[in-house]
Amino acid sequence: MGKTKKKKGKKVAIAIIVIIIILIILGIWTRSRNKDQYDEITATTGDITSYYTFSGNVAAINVQNKLSQSSLTVSSVSVSEGKIVKKGDTIIKPTYGSNITAGQDGTVTKIYVQKDDTVMTGSPLFDIVDYNNLQTTVRVDEYDLSSIKVGEKVDVTIDALNKTVSGTISDISKEATSSNGVAYFTADIKLAKDSAVRVGMTTETKVVAQSAKNVVLIPMDAVQIDDQNKTYVNVRGDKNKVVTQYIETGVSDGTNVEVTSGLNSGDTILKPIVSASTTTGLMSMRNSSRASNSDTTGGSSNGQ
Repeated sequence: MGKTKKKKGKKVAIAIIVIIIILIILGIWTRSRNKDQYDEITATTGDITSYYTFSGNVAAINVQNKLSQSSLTVSSVSVSEGKIVKKGDTIIKPTYGSNITAGQDGTVTKIYVQKDDTVMTGSPLFDIVDYNNLQTTVRVDEYDLSSIKVGEKVDVTIDALNKTVSGTISDISKEATSSNGVAYFTADIKLAKDSAVRVGMTTETKVVAQSAKNVVLIPMDAVQIDDQNKTYVNVRGDKNKVVTQYIETGVSDGTNVEVTSGLNSGDTILKPIVSASTTTGLMSMRNSSRASNSDTTGGSSNGQ
């Protein structure tokens, strides 16, 4: 009987030891698993800029659509379509009266009459386009209007050419136009001369929205938002425990974000690597940051 009790005691002891070992292994595995849910990121110091971007199309600044000022009969047409002319060059000679001349330098893109035609007042005669002076016209949402000003230098990307040319905002409309309940203004941007640029090409204009120099930067996807709409990051606390560090943010370019308080350059933070359904980065900032990613019809806005 005593031997049986001793055997049972040994079995219980062994079972307890096995359970303890299993618990230790599970604890180590769990801590390792939790640790693997984060990437360690170091806050850095750098410059950051966010942009508004507006899409549009290339157009000629100077276009002459010449109409007949009176009834006339065409005696001769002095040029052909595609001809480059100077202001004052004769385009059409009527049977009587003064010759009809070019009102500007440019290319004759269309001639609507020919010899011996009888033309009524107001009828189109010819078109001249100045391809040496081009612009892009963009739509600017009323809420973005304060971000632009006449005379401001901007970068304009020509999509088809995959190149960027400089531009200058030359005019901003005084009145808004409403489309689908959204009010927008138009802005004309004069382009630097570039022989490769053609009328009609699609453009994307970048305007600086915000910028900050020599500031603390961290990736946007390391930042989270609690149910009080406060921003925070995860850091290691005592005993390697993950704790919350609340921060305040500034300029965002869609990839990185400025930290104005709560972190110093060189601090290590933990970026969640679990699914987006369980950790929410600054997605709301990505969506609400008009300076970085908004897009207006005829114009658009993006941070880089």
